[in-house]
Amino acid sequence: MRIRKKRTEAGRATSRGSRMRRLCAAVLTLLLLIAGSAACGETVAMIADLHMSMDADAFRDTLQAIQDLAGQTDVLVFLGDNTNNGRTEEHTAFLAWLENLRKAAGKPVYVLPGNHDLTGDTTPEVFAARYARFGWEKAFDRDPGSASYAVMTPEGTCLLMLDTNAYSPDSRMTEYGEIRESVAAWTGKVLEALPAGTKILVCGHYPVLPFEEGRDSTRNGESLVRLLTSHGVMNYFCGHRHSNYTLTLGGFRQINIGVPTGYPAWAGTVTDTDRFWHYRIRPLYDPESETGLQMKQAARALGERMAAGSLENTEYAGDEEAIDWFADAFMAEAESTIGQIRSELLARDGCAKWRKAKVRSVTREWILGILENGQEDVRDLQIPIHP
Repeated sequence: MRIRKKRTEAGRATSRGSRMRRLCAAVLTLLLLIAGSAACGETVAMIADLHMSMDADAFRDTLQAIQDLAGQTDVLVFLGDNTNNGRTEEHTAFLAWLENLRKAAGKPVYVLPGNHDLTGDTTPEVFAARYARFGWEKAFDRDPGSASYAVMTPEGTCLLMLDTNAYSPDSRMTEYGEIRESVAAWTGKVLEALPAGTKILVCGHYPVLPFEEGRDSTRNGESLVRLLTSHGVMNYFCGHRHSNYTLTLGGFRQINIGVPTGYPAWAGTVTDTDRFWHYRIRPLYDPESETGLQMKQAARALGERMAAGSLENTEYAGDEEAIDWFADAFMAEAESTIGQIRSELLARDGCAKWRKAKVRSVTREWILGILENGQEDVRDLQIPIHP
């Protein structure tokens, strides 16, 4: 009896221990699920410079790829130059596609104008009215003097959508970007009114930090950076340059989104992870697919043509080593891998030839500027939500 009693007590103890372990495991699983859900919030897809023309066949694969991306994200933002020439028929075609995208994906879609969208009779007022269903109707505040607006996403992120185009007195678009005083004043008013702790993403078409001194600069761009950082906003997403790169000023980070129609056809995604915005580049195509490989081959061929054309009538005309070097650097810039192979590229003989070549082209300054000024890998970044 004693032996049986001891065994029974031991069995009960074992059973209690087993139940306790199962309970602890269940609690731990629940905590991990809670932490996971808190750490993986709303994802906003950023698409820039679609340049949609009337040749629908040329855009079929890209438009389908964007629709596929919409199914994997929560919000879509188009950063301008949505059309190629701003013609009425181009806007009509893009609007029809946006309507279908929104219905098929069931996700909110927001749009900004770029310089290519604002030609002919398309003033900022006309653009805002034409695309009212894609931002302006849902906006909680709008700038009366531009196409800027502020809207809340379903999960409570404020999208500050800034019209960074420059206009003449008759509201016609000019050839550079600008942060006008009225836009800055409106932006400051919105930031002041937002409740403390609001998560904010800032979007525009033009970069506000210049990649190189005097090039691609937006008038009064750095004044916007100072305004945003004074309110604890450390991010700005834009297009216009057709390439993926990032620039920083203090803790502030500007991210340029590349084109969805050119190699490597990436879109940017921004996910709220409580303390940080997690920015990643998403390929719109499988790089090993037929489409992906064709785009890569076409990009390489373009780099080679650019090099050969620039070196024509110089002492390095037709020089395969110089052409091959430029094509390698061109592809590294497109793929955002320059940071990994910068030293190797700078040490090659092809680089020395480009430094010596008497090239009357911005091509040399562009590629050497990228290499010498540095380019951070933009494929996976964390940006503080609140510094």
